[in-house]
Amino acid sequence: MTSQHSDSTGFSFQILHEFPPADTAAQWREFLGKTDTPSAYDAPDFFDEPHWEGRHPFAVLALTGNTVVGVVTGLHQVGHVICGRPARPQICIDSTADVYAVHKALWEGLLLEAGDDMLIDVFTWTGTRLPYFEQHGFTTRDAGANVVLDLSLGADALFKQFHENRKRNIRAAVRNGIEVVDSTSEEDVEAYYAVLCAWRLTERKKIHIGLSLAAARKVQALSGTHHQFLARYHGQVIAATTVRFYPKGLIEYSGNCSLDAFM
Repeated sequence: MTSQHSDSTGFSFQILHEFPPADTAAQWREFLGKTDTPSAYDAPDFFDEPHWEGRHPFAVLALTGNTVVGVVTGLHQVGHVICGRPARPQICIDSTADVYAVHKALWEGLLLEAGDDMLIDVFTWTGTRLPYFEQHGFTTRDAGANVVLDLSLGADALFKQFHENRKRNIRAAVRNGIEVVDSTSEEDVEAYYAVLCAWRLTERKKIHIGLSLAAARKVQALSGTHHQFLARYHGQVIAATTVRFYPKGLIEYSGNCSLDAFM
């Protein structure tokens, strides 16, 4: 379902509740290519995420003509619309457009989407403040900092920056035959799920994450924005890490699991 609204400024907003038609998706992706730090949840692929069942995902696109100049994605909770997390902003703005007008279009779209919900949370980067939001009822506060790595430096340069203990552990894992591979087959996803289920039973800490095998299969299939990396020891999968990414944008650490016996 989609709806579009325009005003006298030439800017408009479009509200989406499912993966958009091909032309809209292409315009959306073209816009993301102009932004500094696009993520998987800023993209049309947000709607493919299997974790959103019952949470009514949506996106608000700001447009001038047919050109996308801003986007915010979010979910509905009880009485609450939430767009991102402190460590995961879900808003992108074209800095070459009329930024104030883009903010206005996104603000109006969010209010319409929220309806009777009493609270709207929008997380953004420090360098992408939202003055229109601040001037129209939103209270702002700093949520701390995110730690990031510049992967364009390359693996060798990054490895040299690691703490000596981390480098020592990596070298020891290599010497002991630990192999890291991308999850691509049905056998891989089943092995990943077995580790996940065992990890949830660990006595070391309380783990609240829930994921079905069907959902794990869906994540594995999202190879354009997700990767499941498996650690094997003598052929047995003993740990896994999932990351989300947008090409030429952010890679985000999504989650991990491991077998206590191999810690």
